[in-house]
Amino acid sequence: MKSFTKLLAGISCLSISFFSCEKESVKIDKENSFNVQFKSTIDESVVLKNDQENILIQVKNINDKRCSGHLDCSDPGVATVRFKLSNRKNAEAESLLFLGAIEGQHKLKDSVNVRLDNSWYTVTLHKVNPHPMADSTEVQTAEMCVKRKL
Repeated sequence: MKSFTKLLAGISCLSISFFSCEKESVKIDKENSFNVQFKSTIDESVVLKNDQENILIQVKNINDKRCSGHLDCSDPGVATVRFKLSNRKNAEAESLLFLGAIEGQHKLKDSVNVRLDNSWYTVTLHKVNPHPMADSTEVQTAEMCVKRKL
């Protein structure tokens, strides 16, 4: 009977510790408001706030294949930014934004509509910096803006 009681106590402790685990919290690097441009580096977490909600945006990757500013290129190339939006309800969405030569057009900015739960957001990419250079050591940033669609 004592071993059964010990076993039951052990299972109870294990169950309590298992169910009390929380999802790992995300480190917030910056805070910003909706409808305001901000700069973000790769894997930087930016929380966007208003009175009703908070969402998190993270730039997951920047792939810049644009023509170097000091070269004369026939193909201007393209910069691609992959980002992730998430909210407190664990809804997540990922998408891509492009600058440069896309489908015969030269895009100076790009926007995409993203849905989290029942809310829609417009994410706009304004710039990718620095423009490619031969010996640049500057950290890549994406200049973006997020608007909530009504």
